[in-house]
Amino acid sequence: MTDTPKASQQNNTKMPAKQAVETGEKNKKRRRGRSSFAWFVAGLAISAAIVLGGILWNAFSEPRYVSSPPLNIFIQKFSGYILSAALIAIAIFCACLLRRRWAWLVPGGFVLAGAVVGVASTVLLVLGGGLACGKRQFETASPDGRLLVVAMRGNCGETTAFTYTVVVRELGPSFPRQSTIFKSFDGPIPTEVSFSTDRTLTLLTGKPSDKILGRYTVTIERKSLRPDKVWRFRRGPMRDGS
Repeated sequence: MTDTPKASQQNNTKMPAKQAVETGEKNKKRRRGRSSFAWFVAGLAISAAIVLGGILWNAFSEPRYVSSPPLNIFIQKFSGYILSAALIAIAIFCACLLRRRWAWLVPGGFVLAGAVVGVASTVLLVLGGGLACGKRQFETASPDGRLLVVAMRGNCGETTAFTYTVVVRELGPSFPRQSTIFKSFDGPIPTEVSFSTDRTLTLLTGKPSDKILGRYTVTIERKSLRPDKVWRFRRGPMRDGS
């Protein structure tokens, strides 16, 4: 049995209409995506994460740029909160761009990690007395007036003893570089610095009751401001570098 001309004509009129509906649905699916506002928020979030990450990297790198020594100490002290904020910024970035289950699963993981870091930082600051940090002991300039050696005492994150840190900082630039050359826990205590050349210095350490003072020599590379060695004392003397 064959189709009549009238039935054939009706089928022909239905087919273009059906195709038009399918084409419209496909176009809607193609157009469906993240709005410009979502991209804007994602850009802000990832920019904030990059800036916070750069701040953290600079605070703990050697050498590092220091606009203000108290600000640098503040950043190191509250670095856990900065890391937590960076993780939350990454979570916002992922939530703006990911789809389906990943739009909440991945951001949720970053938020959880940020919360854990924030809580851990709070516990360490409260129990470790982190607000008492960075008391300057002495400072000595190099003979050419381009370097400044600063010794600081603090109990950042510690409750039973003091920590001692000696840094070498540039003089002159708006954002001077700074390198750590000595760090100890509960001794030895830095007491004095003397320069044999413009870039070679000797650090004297010891307690007031000590008859023989320790001597630690460090040479600072002129261009990179890197020391040839970093003296660290925990349970025993440790030297970084050659």
